[in-house]
Amino acid sequence: QSVYATPPPVLASTDPARLASWLEELATDPARRAALGEEGRAWVAANHDAVAVARRFDDLYPAVLAG
Repeated sequence: QSVYATPPPVLASTDPARLASWLEELATDPARRAALGEEGRAWVAANHDAVAVARRFDDLYPAVLAG
């Protein structure tokens, strides 16, 4: 189970052939690389800025303290 409302924009595969294919696609498609980079930056900003992290800790502490 993820702690994030939306998953990060990455390839989640344990298949080496799929990973190789994805990397080849990115190597030949500058626009796709740029778009993926923007998606990644936006996702990190939304999920890992100080306010987002503080909110997650604030949500977590009561459960931890309750045991």
